[in-house]
Amino acid sequence: MDEADALLIAEISATTRGLKKLSANKIASAQETAQAILGGADGFETLLEMIEASAPKRTLLYVLSAELIVRRGRVSPAEMRLLDILAERLRLPPLTRAAIDTATRIRFSALV
Repeated sequence: MDEADALLIAEISATTRGLKKLSANKIASAQETAQAILGGADGFETLLEMIEASAPKRTLLYVLSAELIVRRGRVSPAEMRLLDILAERLRLPPLTRAAIDTATRIRFSALV
């Protein structure tokens, strides 16, 4: 993750109602932890398992992931595949995912 992504995550966290209470240090610590997990053996699978275990926050996790990807201003095929994997692993109903994706694109187009 580069500095621009870290700043974007901080911005999204600061403007998301459920995350406003988190300190910048806590967000930075979570980013470091995620990067460390991803750097280990089977890191991506381990991180996905941790995400799956956060059952009450499934929809919010997908919303934030989609928001981050779209607000970066470019959506690559790999990022779309990541969203597919997340939606599947989080067991999001297809209509819920479609609604989130549509709302995210609309918000992004309003920002540009």
